[in-house]
Amino acid sequence: MKLKRKIKPQFLIIISFLCVILAGTLCLLLPISTTNRKGLSFLDALFLSTSSTCVTGLSTIAVGPTLSTFGHLIVLILIEIGGLSFLTLVSFIYSLVGAKIGVSSRLLMKETLNQDTSRGIVQLVKKVVPLALIIQAIGALLLFFIFKLNILPTTYAVMVGMILVLLGFINYALMKPNKKEHHRKTKPREIIGKVISLLLSVLMVFMMCLGLAGCGGGSNSASDDISGKVSLNGSTSMEKFVNALSEGIKEKYPNLQLEAQFTGSGAGLEAVASKTTDIGDSSRALTDEEKAKGLEENIVAIDGIATITNKSNKVTNLTKDQLAKIYTGQITNWKDLGGQDEAIVVIGREAGSGTRGAFEELLGIEDQCQYAQELNETGAVLAKVAKTSGSIGYVSLDVLDDTVSPLQLDGVEPSEKTVKDGSYTLQRPFVMATNGKISEQSKQVQAVFDFINSDAGQKIIEKVGLVTPNK
Repeated sequence: MKLKRKIKPQFLIIISFLCVILAGTLCLLLPISTTNRKGLSFLDALFLSTSSTCVTGLSTIAVGPTLSTFGHLIVLILIEIGGLSFLTLVSFIYSLVGAKIGVSSRLLMKETLNQDTSRGIVQLVKKVVPLALIIQAIGALLLFFIFKLNILPTTYAVMVGMILVLLGFINYALMKPNKKEHHRKTKPREIIGKVISLLLSVLMVFMMCLGLAGCGGGSNSASDDISGKVSLNGSTSMEKFVNALSEGIKEKYPNLQLEAQFTGSGAGLEAVASKTTDIGDSSRALTDEEKAKGLEENIVAIDGIATITNKSNKVTNLTKDQLAKIYTGQITNWKDLGGQDEAIVVIGREAGSGTRGAFEELLGIEDQCQYAQELNETGAVLAKVAKTSGSIGYVSLDVLDDTVSPLQLDGVEPSEKTVKDGSYTLQRPFVMATNGKISEQSKQVQAVFDFINSDAGQKIIEKVGLVTPNK
C-alpha cells in the first residue's frame, strides 16, 4: 500500500498502457489470432498492439485478410481501451456496481481525462463512456447497412454528414452551462466556444462530403467487400510491374493482398495450369500447347527487350541480322562490328525464361544460341553486363538504367515511344495467364484485372516503362 501511494498518477497511467499493450501482443501471438493459424511475429504483434492501443492506425500487415475474427476482436478491444483509457473503463465499471471510488482513483481519472479538478469526475465518466459507446454502436450499425446494401458513396457521405451534425448538437448540449449552478449570465467566451464548436462540426460535414464524393466518383463497386489473397507466379521480368501493381491495388482494394513469386515464365504457367497459383505471369506469348491445357492469354502490357552492352563498348548500333549472328556464334569479336579488338561475351537468360524465349523467337534463332553465361534473373543480367568488359545481354526495357549502354536496333533507340509506334521491333507481350476465362475466376482475381484495366492500372503500366496494349 505504501508503494502504491508513492507512485504518481502519471506513472500508473503509463504502466496501465504498457500492460494493455503487452497483453494485446501476447493475444496476437496466438495461432487463433490469424487466418493461417500461425500467429503474428513478435515485432508485428507488438507494433499492431501498440498502434491499436495508442489509436494510431498504422500496421505492418494487412489487418483485414491476415487476422481472424479473434484477432479482429483483440484489435477492437485495444482501440476501445486506448481511446477511453483502461483506468476510465475500470472506474466506469466500479461506478456501475456501486463500488466506492477513492481519492487516489479520482486523481487517476482526473489525469487520464486531462481535467483540472477531480470534482464531479465520476459523473463525467458516467456520461462520457455511455455516450461514446452509443455513438460507436450507431456508427457501426449504419456502416453495416451501408456496406451490406452497397450504398453509393454520395449517400454514404450524406449519412456520415448527418451523424456529424448530430455529434455537433451533442457537443453543444454538453457545453451548455447548468442554470441551477450558474445564476449569472453566460460568459462571452462560453458563447464563442459554442459557436466555434458548431462551425467546426459544419466544416467537418462539408469536408467529409467533398472527400467521399470525390473518392467514389459515383461508382457503386463494393471495393471493401473484396478481401483475401491472390497468388501470382512467373516471369522475373514482370517483377517491377507486379510489385507496382501490388502497391497500387491497395488504394482501391485495401483488404486484397497479392502474393507474388518470380520463378520464371515457364514455371508460372505450369503452376497456373496445375491450379497451384491463381495467375501465371509470362513475358512471352502462350504456345498452342499451353493454350490447349486451358490457359487463357491475358495480355496486360507490351514490353520492349533492350539489348545492352558494357559502357566501355564503342558500338552503339546493330542490325537485327548482326544481333542474331552474335548470339549464334557467327560474330565473336567487336572489331567485326566497327568496335575495339575484343571478344564478345554473350550473356543471356536461362532456358524457360520468357525473356529468352521472346528474344530468340523474335530473332528467329530458337535453340541456336551460344551463351557464355546463362543467368536466372533479369537483374543478374544487368549487373553482369555492367561489370564485364566486352559483354552483351538483353533485359526488359522497364529495368534499363545508366549502368549499361543500350544498343540501337536498325538505327532505332529502345524506348517506350518506339515500342508504342512499332518502329522498335524487339518487343513482346506481358501476359497474366489464368486457368480459363477471367469471368470464370474468383471475384478477387476478377478485381485484379478490373484494376489493371482501370485508369489507375493503366497509369501504373506507363509509370514502370511499359506500353498499354489498348493504346
